[in-house]
Amino acid sequence: ARSSPRRPIPSMSIRYSSTAMIPNKYTTGIVGIEALPNAREALATAVRKVLAQVKMQIPEGTGYRKIVEATYERRLDIIEKTAGVRDIEATIGSGQMEELLAQAKDELRLVSQMASWKPWEFEHRIKVVGLGGENS
Repeated sequence: ARSSPRRPIPSMSIRYSSTAMIPNKYTTGIVGIEALPNAREALATAVRKVLAQVKMQIPEGTGYRKIVEATYERRLDIIEKTAGVRDIEATIGSGQMEELLAQAKDELRLVSQMASWKPWEFEHRIKVVGLGGENS
């Protein structure tokens, strides 16, 4: 049996950006989600869009709006006050920057759907039936 000659493994060097000296990320390690060179800026923009849309389309005081505003105001605060991308990811605790961006884009679509569905406009009448089939 003939063995092929061993090829050297290419070095895994880290490339640094000229402005911030932060290592560029080449992969997320997640199939279908590419690494973004400007993930922080893209995420901040998407989070601001979510906040703006929820304020414009969802009535104040609704549960959905309260949850979205709390979630995305916290994320924006972390993005603005935290220096490193890895620190942002760890503090938010919901995935990599690219995953957080995908979540924000999904939320943007959901805001529009929620505005058209209006789940906060339903009747709160509930008919309670006892064990014997009679109204309780």
